[in-house]
Amino acid sequence: MQNHDSKEARQGIPLIMWLLLIVVIAGSFLYSLPKIIRNYRESGLADTVSAYRSRESDTEAVQTETAQIYFVLQDVNTHELICDAVSVTVSSPVNLNSLLELLIAGPDLSVLSKGFISFIPESTKLLGSRIVNHAAYIDLSTDFYTDSNSNPQAAELAVRQIIKTALSYELVEDVIILIDGESYISSRSTSSSFSPYKKSPGRRFSS
Repeated sequence: MQNHDSKEARQGIPLIMWLLLIVVIAGSFLYSLPKIIRNYRESGLADTVSAYRSRESDTEAVQTETAQIYFVLQDVNTHELICDAVSVTVSSPVNLNSLLELLIAGPDLSVLSKGFISFIPESTKLLGSRIVNHAAYIDLSTDFYTDSNSNPQAAELAVRQIIKTALSYELVEDVIILIDGESYISSRSTSSSFSPYKKSPGRRFSS
């Protein structure tokens, strides 16, 4: 009986040692935890991880598609100035306003390097746009009219840039350009000799 009790006592010693070891390790971890947290915060690693997750989230959330805007290029054969399409990547879904804003902003360096230019006056502002029965009503500031008026060819090319860009939008079949809310020119009245320098009386544009 005594031998049996001694054997059980010897078996109980390792168990107590394991429990003590666990307590010591847990205590050491809890003692060091504030320091670990402080070092983690001071290292800036938290901000780095947060920024990375944010970029990952933004990349997954933003969808893009290709659209077309029109700038002016000199034809290599005839040397005439023509409006030609430039493909741009825009956020999806694309809308008419975003296309027109890109057009008015002018070509970037990569587009300029290919020989494209814009005849839309730099001071032009987009006051609004609306699509009604597949007709796009595009309201521009008076800068578009006054700054283009001195050069008929430049004015015609600027108008064509606006019209062709708007017509590249799938919902648009006709384009009416307004200057400060008053009718200016329609895509149906453009020709190689049109002169859009007198405002025609027409409907008022309201955004």
